[in-house]
Amino acid sequence: MPVFHSEKKDAPEWAEVEDFSIIHLPCDQKQSFTQQSKRELYIVGRGFPVFTSGTIECKVPSGGYFSPPLDFKEVKIYAWHHDVLLIRVMGHWESIATAGIFELFNVSNPRRDGLPYDKYKTSNIDNHYHDYDEYWFFYEGRAQVVAGGIIHEVGPGDCLVTPMGWHHDCVSVKDDAHIHAGWFAATPRGKKRIGHLHEQRDGKAIPQIPLPSNNISMP
Repeated sequence: MPVFHSEKKDAPEWAEVEDFSIIHLPCDQKQSFTQQSKRELYIVGRGFPVFTSGTIECKVPSGGYFSPPLDFKEVKIYAWHHDVLLIRVMGHWESIATAGIFELFNVSNPRRDGLPYDKYKTSNIDNHYHDYDEYWFFYEGRAQVVAGGIIHEVGPGDCLVTPMGWHHDCVSVKDDAHIHAGWFAATPRGKKRIGHLHEQRDGKAIPQIPLPSNNISMP
């Protein structure tokens, strides 16, 4: 199932991410989190938190991330001068390709790739694939997204997980609003290229997990 849900522990068995949560921390407040999985990652969606884990302390701006050391037991977070929104990611990945936040919105001239949903597409992102599994964590807004040829409705608390070699895209953003989400690109594999890949330029995608058998169908 390419979509799973925050704190429901329903991630696919093959996924390197096991669970995630959206954390809201008011300005000047502190909160501590004990280790729940082998690896953890905190993506900053808003604010400028201070992270402390063992002897490590660092400030991370919006769009950045904090990865605790392998032997950590606890992470302490202080919302420095601003309210903070965090995505806490838990799992067992070997390494991190990239992580950050992004925004989706509707545009008047979206990129067309000759796909079945092109006449419905209004979003600003392109259809692409990766040399790693990628996770989109949604925390504001609702959208129609596609992974492996399947359309999904997503909103706050949802995660779209796209295996290596699966094409994925956003068809449209609901209510002409903006989507805010975090992304996490897990352990690189194959050619280990970073970023958006397109078959015309980068060669045919090689899925790590078999693609679903059903095709895209739009109303």
